[in-house]
Amino acid sequence: MTSSDDEAINGMQRSEALRQAADLIDSVVELLDKTGGTCEECGSTRRYNWEEYRVAMSLIQMPRKLREYASKFDNDIVHVR
Repeated sequence: MTSSDDEAINGMQRSEALRQAADLIDSVVELLDKTGGTCEECGSTRRYNWEEYRVAMSLIQMPRKLREYASKFDNDIVHVR
């Protein structure tokens, strides 16, 4: 990675690009079907669309991590070599 890569990505600061990626992932997670129903007999939860629920659960922590990483760039804590 060059120093110009550290400065900007297509005219955008790295922290801004990371935040936009986090926003995009948030919107994808919102679109996925995470609904389910509870069995009245046993109390277990059944997901109506298991595949979408699994994808949503795998993505749900990523925006927070990207935003934390972006804030490190804002504070000049991250040094990319």
